[in-house]
Amino acid sequence: MSGALVATLEADKFLAMCRELGRLSGKDFEHVLRAQIAPLLEVCVRYTYAAKGKAIKEGVRFKNSRIEAEGRGVLSVNYRTDAGRAWLIDESTWENRMDGWHKKGKPDGKPPRRFGTKTAHHMNGDRRWGQARWNRYQQLASELARRQIKASQAAKSRGLAKGSWYQIAADAGVANQMRVPQFVKNTTTFIGKPAPDMGSSSSYGTGSRFVIELVNANRVLVNGPSPRFKGDRRKLDGHDIAARALKTRVSAFNRDVKNGVFDDIATRATRYPGIFVA
Repeated sequence: MSGALVATLEADKFLAMCRELGRLSGKDFEHVLRAQIAPLLEVCVRYTYAAKGKAIKEGVRFKNSRIEAEGRGVLSVNYRTDAGRAWLIDESTWENRMDGWHKKGKPDGKPPRRFGTKTAHHMNGDRRWGQARWNRYQQLASELARRQIKASQAAKSRGLAKGSWYQIAADAGVANQMRVPQFVKNTTTFIGKPAPDMGSSSSYGTGSRFVIELVNANRVLVNGPSPRFKGDRRKLDGHDIAARALKTRVSAFNRDVKNGVFDDIATRATRYPGIFVA
């Protein structure tokens, strides 16, 4: 699937539902299938996670406290305490020899905390460092200051995953038929940029062979959330969301059949707009 989520998988029962709606309404299969895309994607939006304010603020604090630049090390500010210690994760000058750790060829006690071939250097304490290391620290600190993210700006990204389904609907020309919160429509990235292209649709074939392909390329929905995510992981599993949405729409249709919804002109027009008219 080339890194994208294709929500046409395992849709046999959904397609059978569309054929039955066509029989009940007298509409052709293509018309019914197009009309059912918006309700299906609306369910996908509902089942998808929206970041909470606390998680966004924590993410902002983390992003604002750390920067990595190839060849210049990693600068990390301890944001979890009030100490505000700045650590430069830089290439180590320590060596682990048979008789213990050494620095500059002499036994030198316990080394700083190590990260592979690098060690952590406390940069805003009493210790003074060589000019080259100090310059790297100053450059990273200046760059980190320029990259600071505003919490109010990051908060607008809470609907990014949900917005990927809305983008699919927009590409299919049915977004105006969906009932979704405004924050989903207006979502941005964490750093305030316009939402990237994440959702698309395409259609081909005619008659009973008509096909609509819905593609969601949101990286989190395709690959799953990070190990640090503590919420319901199903809400960021795009395959599971799509499968449950298909099942929900079919279940709703079967319930309507059982309850005689299609016997009432006004009710069926309300429940299935674009297919039935009052």
